[in-house]
Amino acid sequence: MRAIAPRTLALLLVVSSFAVRPAHATEPFAKVGPTYGGWWLQLPVGIRNIGMGATGTADVSGFATGYFNPASVAWSDATSLTGTYENFDESVLGLNLSDFQVTSPFPFHADSTTGAWSFAGALAYTRQGMDSQSQRTIFLPEGTARMIDLDDWMLTALASSRWDHGVLSLAGGASAKYLVQAMAGNDNDIWMLDLGVIAAFPLPVRGGLIRPRVGYAALNLDNGGSFGDVEIKVANEQRVGLGIDLATPRVSVFGRPVPGVSLSTDYDAIDREHGAFQAVPQYSVGVEFSVVNMIHLRYGLLDHDYINSGVGIGWDYGRALFRLDYAHTDPDDQHPTNISLERDTFGALVGVRW
Repeated sequence: MRAIAPRTLALLLVVSSFAVRPAHATEPFAKVGPTYGGWWLQLPVGIRNIGMGATGTADVSGFATGYFNPASVAWSDATSLTGTYENFDESVLGLNLSDFQVTSPFPFHADSTTGAWSFAGALAYTRQGMDSQSQRTIFLPEGTARMIDLDDWMLTALASSRWDHGVLSLAGGASAKYLVQAMAGNDNDIWMLDLGVIAAFPLPVRGGLIRPRVGYAALNLDNGGSFGDVEIKVANEQRVGLGIDLATPRVSVFGRPVPGVSLSTDYDAIDREHGAFQAVPQYSVGVEFSVVNMIHLRYGLLDHDYINSGVGIGWDYGRALFRLDYAHTDPDDQHPTNISLERDTFGALVGVRW
């Protein structure tokens, strides 16, 4: 991909995503159609999912953030704190994205004679920032400029439940998101809702495991907003995900039985409104290879436009667990588009099982 000039990027960000000044008599052009806010919601959150090409609609790893499907958090078996930080290429004007999330299973017990129920939830804080920029346009007098100060943040509350019966695990979840979009001191509030379901089929095979998975999610269902005479909305998204987990027979590591080797593959079909300046993705595909729950290697593709890779290392034996992760996203130079979004993502997880 070719990176566009910084000034051009700033103008694109303002015009296509954040240009929400009220109309007045001297406005040179009339505004047409809705403005799409929160463009960074098109970027994935969750370092495991990023390393696997931005997949996750059918994720049942137990370490999902619910960003791609709120039902995925239903497989959490530990109270954990995760944090990620994305640092974009320097040509993208100091763009960064950070996320902090607390996830925990709930000690609820539902009476049922036909299966076992489990519940989990999460609270998250996400922030998108960019270095302040000074913009001059033909509509501003010579020697004057307008400062562009993009600083958005979002709060997310998520709840999910899972029903297990035989070789079927069925989960559903929902999350409410409150986004505050800020530009040069002007705030716009948007409420959004995510809904999702996942079905997994764990099949024990000679001490190992084969687990096909399928999931569906409707994301960023928003009530819209307004700023002056401009309507603001978020690009809604639908995802269908397929995946399979393969695990060898368990071995004992530090007194805890874990799969000696495991492999997870995921494929997501993506249907998203064309918001902001990014091309609309059609699919993502990824794979994770793990050794004794300690070393994790990941690789994935997003629409042939982005090549993702990642690595994680940590402790997952007994009550305490922790992990350090890294992922790199590299645009495919053979598929030029508007902007290069090369980025490095760093993540950490600490947790405890009660």
